[in-house]
Amino acid sequence: MPPRTKSALLVVGVLGLLVAATVGVAMLLVRGGIGHTAASFLAAACVAFSLGLYGSCYQRWARAFWGAPFHVGDRVRVVRGRGAGSTATVVEVGQGVEVEIKFDNADTEPRRRLCWGGLRRVPTNDT
Repeated sequence: MPPRTKSALLVVGVLGLLVAATVGVAMLLVRGGIGHTAASFLAAACVAFSLGLYGSCYQRWARAFWGAPFHVGDRVRVVRGRGAGSTATVVEVGQGVEVEIKFDNADTEPRRRLCWGGLRRVPTNDT
């Protein structure tokens, strides 16, 4: 399965889970005696908080396991997709979790735009 398809399915799954959580929380609140409108607003607020928490957890995960966020000049290794195993340099930071990299060897394409999940930071030898 292509990485974009996996990413799209993950987003759809998370959004579906959040919608189900909103409906579930609203139903519990209505059963508890709160009106429909108030229950809907409270459930939506809970889910909005959860979505913010999800984003924060994703960023911490990326920082801990991938070495992200990446910056221009960072040395990275491609771990997924075309060019896996190659090393490259970050030449441009895109929106969200994308960066453009320039490969070190001439055997692969010169530049490519990738998501953080397909890269790992190469440790520097600063001694």
